[in-house]
Amino acid sequence: MNQRKTLKALVISPAAFLPDWEGNRKRVGQMVAMLEEFGFEVHFLFVRQADGDSSRMAAALNGRFHELPNKKRPRAWRPWFLRTRLARLFRAYSFCNFDVDSWYFDEIGALAKQIVEREGIDVVLSEYIFYSKTLELLKGVTTVIDAHDVFADRYKTYLAVGRKPEWFSTSEAGERRALARANFVLAIQDEDARCFRGYGHPGVHSIAYAPPVNASADATRPGRLRLCFLGSANDFNRSALDTYLTRIHPQLQAAGIDFEVVVIGRVCEVFTHAQQMPGTVWRGRVERLEEELASCDALINSLVTGTGLPIKVLDALSSGLHVLATDGGARGLPNRDALRSVIICDDDASWVAAVRQLAQRKREGVNLRAEAIADLGSIADYVNASKQRFRAALMQRLGRPDEAVGGVQPESFARRVVAEVGR
Repeated sequence: MNQRKTLKALVISPAAFLPDWEGNRKRVGQMVAMLEEFGFEVHFLFVRQADGDSSRMAAALNGRFHELPNKKRPRAWRPWFLRTRLARLFRAYSFCNFDVDSWYFDEIGALAKQIVEREGIDVVLSEYIFYSKTLELLKGVTTVIDAHDVFADRYKTYLAVGRKPEWFSTSEAGERRALARANFVLAIQDEDARCFRGYGHPGVHSIAYAPPVNASADATRPGRLRLCFLGSANDFNRSALDTYLTRIHPQLQAAGIDFEVVVIGRVCEVFTHAQQMPGTVWRGRVERLEEELASCDALINSLVTGTGLPIKVLDALSSGLHVLATDGGARGLPNRDALRSVIICDDDASWVAAVRQLAQRKREGVNLRAEAIADLGSIADYVNASKQRFRAALMQRLGRPDEAVGGVQPESFARRVVAEVGR
């Protein structure tokens, strides 16, 4: 009997998957793990845009790891960078859109092609649209883009929170062109998937994110109600924390609720002026994020607007935290309306009511952790079903349709974790 060839995949990413202390890194790690679950031998090409632990990533993939330095760092003499700075200065914000290939350089495509040919790669997955030009160079492979976000006119989301545009924004035509280079497009939430289908792409799949249960989480957290705010120093998180500190926090204190809020992440570096505010604890970047989250009762996510999926919300649920969020702060969550532990707060009164009720329920000994984990379970079941639909389509394209069913069929996450927290 002839043994079937092991399927192989190459992931190309500007973001590391270790350490995984930011949402985009967790997403990259999710894609690597998903391909391994599907039965692929995974290779990884890291184009270093930010820090990452190369030795740990290489060890995790048994040495199937390659790295390139980023040759397109923002510099004043780069035409796209200079144009963006001038557009910001003169408030001509429509000129803040980059060409979709602005960050691509030829060495990426050359090394990817070399790996594909040498290793016999079957599937190439590009994280983000930044390096999608690589996919045009690769023949005889199935191509996938994990989009992470909608980048068409993304500068408008910055303007919506009163900030000048930063990071990456491209035109709708540019995003269409990038996505058309792939056989499949993975959206991180259903609204993004609808946008990509609206471009006319026939291979769009929505696969959200669901982390495993945080083993550090304890069913009982004695003492006063402990809220937390978690975020990097990007403009969306800065705006959200400013909203919390200037509008919501004073209202909660005036209401006489016994609570404190712990601020975690690099966003702390921007708010040194607020770190003596009563009722706040400032942690900054922590080495053991899961343990820090597990010491809290609820996550505050007061984003005014945003895009993509708030992975921090899902990490909070995995640690047994309830989530108090604006509509923008809970965007894209699967089955959002059915989630018992996610409360949408759309004005000052609703923030006060939600925190007061949570503090009371904690005093009454309610198992808040069980509620959050159960909600995570329903999300994880939704994600697993989405993954199986994508797996079926992928295997069909690879000519191995018999592997599209009966493959990875995880036990119902909801049943498993609800049983666990009930012990």
